[in-house]
Amino acid sequence: MICTVIKGPSFDLIREQIANSLPIADLVELRLDCWDVIDKKQLRMLRADFSIAMILTWRGASLEDLEALVDLEVVDDWDDANATKGIGCLTEPEQLLESQTVYVDIEFGVSKSWLQAFCLKHPKVKVILSYHDYEKMIPDIDLLYEQMKLFRADLYKIAVTPQSSIEALKLLELMKRSKGDLIAIGMGKWGECTRILGPVFGCPITFAALTDELQSAPGQLTAQTLIDLYRHRTLNGDTALYGLIGDPVEQSIGHITHNHLFQQMQIKAVYVKIPVSISELQSFLVIAQRVGFKGLSVTMPLKEAVLSNLDDIDPQARQMGSVNTLVFKNGKILGFNTDGTGALSAIEKKGSVLNRCVLIIGAGGAARAIAFEAMKRRSRVVILNRDVNRAEMLASALGCKWGGVDDLLRYYRLGYDFLIQCTPASMPIDPQCLYPGAIVMDLTTFPKTTALLNEAKLRGCGIVYGYEMFIEQAIGQFNLWFIGFDSWRWKGHLESRALQALADNR
Repeated sequence: MICTVIKGPSFDLIREQIANSLPIADLVELRLDCWDVIDKKQLRMLRADFSIAMILTWRGASLEDLEALVDLEVVDDWDDANATKGIGCLTEPEQLLESQTVYVDIEFGVSKSWLQAFCLKHPKVKVILSYHDYEKMIPDIDLLYEQMKLFRADLYKIAVTPQSSIEALKLLELMKRSKGDLIAIGMGKWGECTRILGPVFGCPITFAALTDELQSAPGQLTAQTLIDLYRHRTLNGDTALYGLIGDPVEQSIGHITHNHLFQQMQIKAVYVKIPVSISELQSFLVIAQRVGFKGLSVTMPLKEAVLSNLDDIDPQARQMGSVNTLVFKNGKILGFNTDGTGALSAIEKKGSVLNRCVLIIGAGGAARAIAFEAMKRRSRVVILNRDVNRAEMLASALGCKWGGVDDLLRYYRLGYDFLIQCTPASMPIDPQCLYPGAIVMDLTTFPKTTALLNEAKLRGCGIVYGYEMFIEQAIGQFNLWFIGFDSWRWKGHLESRALQALADNR
């Protein structure tokens, strides 16, 4: 279920936000602590006018505040005219809170004796017992859950701030073990995947914002994003898990294009972006396999580091020394590379690389894969890099020429045919070295155009956008993940969605 957070703060805004939630949410959380005024009569009016289920929350409340919250159902001056609306007159003291569509959120940090007394005093009130840590994830999250379970509640909520992708996946594992009574939320950038994947692991409620401006916690997604992009209402324990790992991953449009293709192909799967550093890669892959990932895309800086963590590697990827695609199959993690073929397929739409001079800027995993494929297609490859030693090491492994970025001036005087930029820099070279008539490609996917490509156009070069390579390599990944994938049939869908994603986020 999706729960939108109602922050107000004015009564008019509260009503507007609830009304806007009706088409997209299953319930709403009334964040009373964010409101200008908490008026008992107004709260009852909301219950009368909106039938949607509600959670009453007063975050950070003292015991006195909570007692006042519990007392909200007391009828002192209810207008009998409301009976004409079909709701009748609230005459029972706890009728509002004992409704099957009203929850009360109580912080686990309150006095345990008060909490115990409350549970005994109000056995019919639906309670969400919650714990929050906005700075970290506590070391023993299982023990915390066990301690919370000692108290009667309909649902338990643990919202913490993971400091790594590993901690985020551990939250998903705990949610799966809880068998449906735990809402486990990872806040911040590492926790985003827990908000998306919650339904896959049995999470009963996903909290979402109506708009980005109305976020109530770090990393909270909008309800519309969950529904439109991640197909939240279709996610369950049978949903296959795919994703992108690397650091950074924020600029990737992979989650947009892959989820779109899943929807078009009617594949029951979801694709998420997860920031993973080199230091946590080995442990992450162990847990990713355990929680059920079926495949992963790999980006910088993991394309070379991941090799030592795989059970088997495609011979060509092993020869390249770089992997961008993982397949989890029969208890093993298999590595492949679609970067090289993706880049060269995009490049050769503008002209063959056979016997042509191809300059590659950079010496990382993508540069390695592209250089390998270019040589396989019998082009004359030169690796140029700021760190000349890295350029030499890569060139020696592949059997091609190398040099520093400053050497580009020499190749400009000689003339070259293709220049492929494989670094994260927007303008890694002197623009005066852009050779008129050459084909220039920048692997950057977002934004669509870069300073390098803009200069290349001004100087009469042909250009190839990074998204064009992205589409080609993504097609290769789908071929590895899904047997019988008809790449020609679906390529147009992937390209149109990639262009739309770039336009929407420009």
